[in-house]
Amino acid sequence: MLYSRPTDAGGIRVAVETAMTARLGPRLFSRRILRGFANESVRLGAFDQLRVSVSTELARFLDDPGLAPPWVAGHFFDELVAVLVALRGRDAARGLGREMMRTGGLLEVLTPIIRFSLDFVGSRPDALFGNLQALASVVSRGTGLAWIAGEGSTGTIWMWSEEKVPESSRAPWEGAFSYAFDLTGTTGGVERAVPNAAGDGCEIHVRWD
Repeated sequence: MLYSRPTDAGGIRVAVETAMTARLGPRLFSRRILRGFANESVRLGAFDQLRVSVSTELARFLDDPGLAPPWVAGHFFDELVAVLVALRGRDAARGLGREMMRTGGLLEVLTPIIRFSLDFVGSRPDALFGNLQALASVVSRGTGLAWIAGEGSTGTIWMWSEEKVPESSRAPWEGAFSYAFDLTGTTGGVERAVPNAAGDGCEIHVRWD
């Protein structure tokens, strides 16, 4: 876990920058993500359009997620999000990320870590943001996450990987992060990701009341 309070933000930035040089391996996503994406696209009424717009292999996985390997290559996730954005806009992809947390089965597998975080730190959004790496590792690999607390009820999520990531692929993450406010009974906002020059990392600014 990489977590900071304002008093040690400088030190944690150094730690994050050091962590970003470590090998992460390729981006992979749990088959559960693929299944949740398919289910949510059905709810949105976008499944049929989505299916005919993706590659043959990905369409086969959408028809039956059980045919996909336990860990699905990141480019399939990128393809899904890109098609959804083209069909319904970026806000739809962001909303899908939030709904996958709420109804897509992700909350069930993440509940033990969520409960530990809230019990240990308190029922505040930063309790969850400070433990993002542990939460994300349940359903993804190859993506680094860190939380740098700001002044008051603000902070920044840093994301990075070993490969360039399409900007659109940040949208579902933003939506998933916003569910922290529902879990803690707070009101807040997760801003649009700001990518770095290389395209392999980004910063996402967060605030809450």
